[in-house]
Amino acid sequence: MAKTIGNFTGSFAAVAWLLCLLLLMQCGKGVLLANTPHYKANIDSLLEAMDNNAAKALPIISKTGEELYLKGNYEGALVYLSQALQLANQTNNLPKKLSLLTMLGQVSYSVSDYKQALEYYHQALETAKNTSRTVTQAQIYSGLSDAYLALGDYNQSYDYQLKALQIRESTNDEVGIAKSYYGLGSVFFEQQHFEQALHYYQSSLGTWKKLNDAPWILTALTAIGTTYGSMGQSEKALSYDLEALYLANKQNDVTQLPYILHSVGNDYSDLGMYDKALEHFMQALEIEKQAGDLQFEASTLESIGTVYIKGGNYEIALTYLTKALDLAVQIEAKSDIAKINRSIADAYFKLGDTQQAYRYLLQHTVMKDSLLTGEMIDKMQNLQNSYEIEKREKELALLTTQNKVKQLSLYGTLAGAIMLLFLLWQAYGRYKTETKAKELLAEKN
Repeated sequence: MAKTIGNFTGSFAAVAWLLCLLLLMQCGKGVLLANTPHYKANIDSLLEAMDNNAAKALPIISKTGEELYLKGNYEGALVYLSQALQLANQTNNLPKKLSLLTMLGQVSYSVSDYKQALEYYHQALETAKNTSRTVTQAQIYSGLSDAYLALGDYNQSYDYQLKALQIRESTNDEVGIAKSYYGLGSVFFEQQHFEQALHYYQSSLGTWKKLNDAPWILTALTAIGTTYGSMGQSEKALSYDLEALYLANKQNDVTQLPYILHSVGNDYSDLGMYDKALEHFMQALEIEKQAGDLQFEASTLESIGTVYIKGGNYEIALTYLTKALDLAVQIEAKSDIAKINRSIADAYFKLGDTQQAYRYLLQHTVMKDSLLTGEMIDKMQNLQNSYEIEKREKELALLTTQNKVKQLSLYGTLAGAIMLLFLLWQAYGRYKTETKAKELLAEKN
């Protein structure tokens, strides 16, 4: 017999509670879900209404977490999905556990908690070994690739994305293949291999246009625009980004908008149109703060700082760059930390503070070197032994060539680094000598 709650049976109360919850969610985050402390209380109320029956509560709590995630309420999604995971473990529901671990990885990635995302994805990978869901396994590999890329581990990112692609090609998963192409493009982009990145991004775009997938078309267009911008082709970059911006506004796609605005801002900055650049960056920043995407917020703050440097406003630039560095350090985004340190060094140099400029330039160099090691390139090249697909040989051959060049130029690179440090030391020495001379001259006068 169902437990009685007031004048209603437990099952009726549960249905009524769920209907109220769904109604509130349709209006946004709702009163019941307005604050973090209420999430757990809402879950406890539902469990009580359902006689603490884990099997019955699991689909409701899981569905609520998914809805919150899709609405961009990541904080609430984490609470509900974590509770659902506990229920899945209690009921030994492996398929549901696999789905929840994968989604928790996605949510953690969305809030820039990349190490937590890796933990969930690795748990999901272990769980997937006991199932035959190859599509989910490919999704996990792709998620691992994204998280490792955000942390600056290009070797692991490349490795997992290739594993995802291998599964997707074996199952003729057209959508999945396009996603992996986009992911590989991002790996090459972060290593500044822009031609290779462009190849994968354009291949991905072709599929999305064929499938008429509007959100992914926007994503690919923006990626292509950003890549052209990095190649110095600013006008071509702007044409792609403005096309993406037009489509985003037409479709009212708020999720893609900050990324597109940021890319358009970069284009205007490269073209010397600083007011327009700042306008788009500020719009992107406002949306990012609401979404809680810390990595992209840090990237936009760095871009704003760079525009102010170009405009000669160095003190204002440092304000934005310092905020950017704090966020990047907080989420351990190594590639962003390296880039921001370089921009801060530039600002201090323009201000005439060579000591601070040297300090941040040195931090940039150390971080950059840690991201691009010979060992990493060796491991990427060795993937050819485990992934023999003919159409991938060109890319793997490129990595092999880069590895040979890396080995041949090792001593030259080391000598260049030593020379750079020596020149910086000399410049700092001259600065101190000139300062001392000016002080002595002032005393004599």
